[in-house]
Amino acid sequence: MNIKAITSMDKKYYNKVGRSMLRSFKKHWSEKFKLHIYNEDNFEVKVRTVIQEGWDLGDDYRAFQSRHSNSKIKTFAKKGFSIIHAMENLDCDRLMWIDADVIILD
Repeated sequence: MNIKAITSMDKKYYNKVGRSMLRSFKKHWSEKFKLHIYNEDNFEVKVRTVIQEGWDLGDDYRAFQSRHSNSKIKTFAKKGFSIIHAMENLDCDRLMWIDADVIILD
């Protein structure tokens, strides 16, 4: 079975907790499946074994962001649009979301 995982974060969150999550993924799960990161701000992820997806979530995402002024709605939409983008663009049997603030243990 072809399993892929995704996450998203901006550079500030990467520096705060995301790097630790990615390192724990590399240590415990990187041999099992691939992790794709939607890196807002298109910053460089300095953890090997992850695949950087950048931040081009399409015209629908940009239109949604411009229509809404509520920052919480806009923030949560980043996760939703990342998931939609992955479902439409990643070839896999199963797709897993991993929050950027988790630590993976064996």
